[in-house]
Amino acid sequence: MAQQQTRNKEVIFASRPKDRPTENNFRLQDCDYPRLTKDGQAHAPPMHTIIVGSHFKLMTEVNSYTKPYEEGQPMYGDTIAKVIDSRNNNFNKGDYVMGMLNWRLFDVISPEMFKPRFVQKLDTKGLPLDVNLGLLGMTGWTAYFGLNHKGKPKQGETVVVSAATGAVGMVVGQLAKIKGCRVIGIAGGTEKVRVVKEEYGFDDCVDYKKAGDRLSDELKRACPEGIDLFWDGVGGPTLDAVLENLKVGGRVVSCGCISSYNNPQPIYKNWLFVAKRGLLVYDYFDRVEEARTELARLYKEGHIKYKTTISHGLEESVPTLLGLFEGKNVGKAIVEICKDTPSGAAGL
Repeated sequence: MAQQQTRNKEVIFASRPKDRPTENNFRLQDCDYPRLTKDGQAHAPPMHTIIVGSHFKLMTEVNSYTKPYEEGQPMYGDTIAKVIDSRNNNFNKGDYVMGMLNWRLFDVISPEMFKPRFVQKLDTKGLPLDVNLGLLGMTGWTAYFGLNHKGKPKQGETVVVSAATGAVGMVVGQLAKIKGCRVIGIAGGTEKVRVVKEEYGFDDCVDYKKAGDRLSDELKRACPEGIDLFWDGVGGPTLDAVLENLKVGGRVVSCGCISSYNNPQPIYKNWLFVAKRGLLVYDYFDRVEEARTELARLYKEGHIKYKTTISHGLEESVPTLLGLFEGKNVGKAIVEICKDTPSGAAGL
């Protein structure tokens, strides 16, 4: 039985990186096996956790929408877990929960964590866990609310999406296509360009690696009448190249700047009559069921395709995280910590 298990491991944020993080900034170590010690707790071993660019932001000392990681404490992130024991009347054995949980093999969720912004019961809607964590999770909410409420695309407009094979970008582009927009992706490498056009249905895709310092010219070729809306997930030179082609009054929805998370604030040359709209998905937590229901429908009906790159085992969490900087993943990067609720050593 799981209750007899004593082996546990966790990933520790060991030190704050001075520049780009390396494996030396993290530590995989043994830790105590958790026990239920008071009413309201639930024992819920993590099963899948997502790896996202915002992890890098939390490694800095900058306070933003959530506090930075603390040195010497476990890494954490959006995770799906399954309850195997509970002293909480609202959570039963076998329930799935989703929220901000530690990177551990086994963990106990305290009663104060059971609230919408941290941990809540999950209705899987009959879909796999990786789809729930990605498309129906925070990345899907970001795409859905960011595009519809911040970008507000109109039929016939030209929409450009950076990191177009990324977890958010691929959903944004497909949603914009559903709304009747002309959608151009930006991605790195021949295979990613193929995926964007052939699998996600974008009208065109610019290979930023091939374009090099001619990215602005390549965007002009792909968008001869200019760009109405840009979904910015990377910032840096890509944003500058897009701004050179943005129409007067064009919109930029900014939801990430992975190119500069560990660098000084960049200076952009080409801001001119542009409406820039930042996005914080936490503002929409009271409406997430709307997004989950609609995205589940579109996925089941085949209108949205969703890819994941899944790594297996807790020990792969740090390499997967560092791989984001190198663009190794296609779609949502997920670490499968265990295949099912652990029973003894099963699934680990």
